[in-house]
Amino acid sequence: MKVISEYAPKALGTLEKHEQDRKKRIDAAMERVRKQAKGKCQLTGRRQSVDKFDLEVHHLFDKCTYPQLADIETNLIAIRSDVHAHFHQWMGGSHVSCTVEDMERYIEEFGASLFSGNDAERAVLVAQRLSNAKKMLRALL
Repeated sequence: MKVISEYAPKALGTLEKHEQDRKKRIDAAMERVRKQAKGKCQLTGRRQSVDKFDLEVHHLFDKCTYPQLADIETNLIAIRSDVHAHFHQWMGGSHVSCTVEDMERYIEEFGASLFSGNDAERAVLVAQRLSNAKKMLRALL
């Protein structure tokens, strides 16, 4: 009992600090991805300056189910807020776990509306990016 009362508060404090730092790491990674996108939806290729939309960062493997991937930039993609909301609505809500395979299925189903003029080149680039991310991230699981 004495050992527990002596070390438990320290251990809990360390865990709490690690969790606070985790949120900071995730937020920093999301901000880096948003900046790297330079105002462009990494899915549709549309620019904020032209189409006037908010840019959000989506976790390909959601951060609750896959916390070990939450701050890895390969797991993040900057997308239009309306596309992000529609994706999560299609999934059944933002509380539902999602993976990169879900994003691939979403693009397969809604690609005609995501890629202006059926931009096949853009669709191929996105498919390659997701495939590469999937390989790298699956290796970490």
